[in-house]
Amino acid sequence: MSGCDQPSAPARNTLARWAFLAAGAMLAGVSVALAALSGWSRGATPLESAIWSAAGVALALVGLFGLSLAMASHGQHRRAAAAAWLLGLAFTVVAALGSQHGGRELAGRSETATVGHHARHEADHDRAAAELAALPATRPVAVIEQQLAMLLQDKRLKDCNERLASWRLRKVCEEQVAPLRNELANAEAREKALEALAEAGAALGAVIVAKPANSDASAVQRYLAAVGVHVGVERLADALNLLTVFAVEFCGAVALALGRRPVTGVTDAIAGGVHHGPPGPESTLVQSSPALIAAESTAVERGAVSRRTQIIERLKSGALEGRQVDLAKALGVPKTTLRRIVESDSRLRMVVGSQGSRLELV
Repeated sequence: MSGCDQPSAPARNTLARWAFLAAGAMLAGVSVALAALSGWSRGATPLESAIWSAAGVALALVGLFGLSLAMASHGQHRRAAAAAWLLGLAFTVVAALGSQHGGRELAGRSETATVGHHARHEADHDRAAAELAALPATRPVAVIEQQLAMLLQDKRLKDCNERLASWRLRKVCEEQVAPLRNELANAEAREKALEALAEAGAALGAVIVAKPANSDASAVQRYLAAVGVHVGVERLADALNLLTVFAVEFCGAVALALGRRPVTGVTDAIAGGVHHGPPGPESTLVQSSPALIAAESTAVERGAVSRRTQIIERLKSGALEGRQVDLAKALGVPKTTLRRIVESDSRLRMVVGSQGSRLELV
């Protein structure tokens, strides 16, 4: 592939920053949502819940953007921003841990309840099937009842419930009515068993198989056991909770900070007018020795000090107003470099308004 087909370093840097910003925005949304839910659950009334939810969202934003401010500030501002970031991070971590632990507890209890329902319905099904298998095969209940009613139409039989004087009538009760009544009892028992079997089967089919709780912890435990490390599932679940929460909260803040912070190093040196070696189309970046790296860092710092001094001397004659791009062009520095200089030097102040920006000395 030729050199013209490959993306330039600035283009790659821009793409990486946009990717970090997108990832940071998604993680920030998760963090803010968890903090809002955690705050809402703290209130006893809707008003208190709304207040706590707003506090949770504010602390989540501090935890997300405090790192960016700490990286861009110096001195006391950096220490204050770092402290605010740590406090916001601690709150969001606790909130996310509560949500994560609550989700795992709910999944565990749901799985236990589902297994209990399934076992109970399965026992009912097996019991009904065993009762049905123990009963002899019979004709339908309606057929037996019809035949029995025809026999008992003879009033002399007295429903075969009394002592009969005639041996012929006794013979009818013993040889015809009694077997029909036994068959009718078995048929009715079979119908009840069939109904119980159908109900148990329907209930068993309606049980939704729940997702196994702590499946990730169980998988990690199995792999650890394969190498001789034995840890309980609950301990692994707690460790995975911490890992997930810190990944969401910390990586979200870092991704936003790196996505918003311009690339430093060689790009800053080139933007500041510091060149190492004669420029040309065949110039390449090579691995520097420690001495060369120190020399380059010194040159970059000198260039930054020189630019800062130049800007301050220019502003002594009066403030500058206009778009930030025009201000940077008038001062002979890139726009991002101008912003960093203003943020890092307490003697400079940038006032942004609807009509433009004003750069002045404090």
